[in-house]
Amino acid sequence: MTNARPRPDRPSLAIPPAPRSRRLLAFALDLIYGGAASLLTTLVAGGWLLLRTTWGRDDIRAGDAALASALLLAATPAWLAWTALSVARRRATPGQVRLRLRVAGGPRRRILRLAIHPLAVPGWLWLAALAAIATFDALAIALAGVAGAVTLGGLITAGGALFRPRARGLHDLIARTRLVSA
Repeated sequence: MTNARPRPDRPSLAIPPAPRSRRLLAFALDLIYGGAASLLTTLVAGGWLLLRTTWGRDDIRAGDAALASALLLAATPAWLAWTALSVARRRATPGQVRLRLRVAGGPRRRILRLAIHPLAVPGWLWLAALAAIATFDALAIALAGVAGAVTLGGLITAGGALFRPRARGLHDLIARTRLVSA
């Protein structure tokens, strides 16, 4: 008989997964947070341009346009960085924290889970667009392919959840994590 202790980087299968309704609501909250970040930066950038051009009556100066563009381009990575820090430190995305859920698994596994979770699709698309702007066409195509694969995995996970509500998502299976009640 062995006295094997459970490894902290592997989620125990004895812990039941979080209910589907709470998982779905946490995902929706995280999307709302990302949308709110984008909306807020759009309002700030638009307001800045309106103020700097006498409420739109003048041409936009290059520096003002660059600042507004930088604000808009920073929204997605800032939101994803906030989400990743929350996953690393609090073991859950902000939406999951709000609904008292947590990701069981080690820090690297939790970050891998986030990278292949459907929440990461805007980040992959942002990177693909940035690579396309910088004329790294092969990299842009590869990153867009990753975004497509993550989206497809999310759709498969959503379809599977309809038939097996307690099943783990593909991102959990690949990262060897589990979303559980905190």
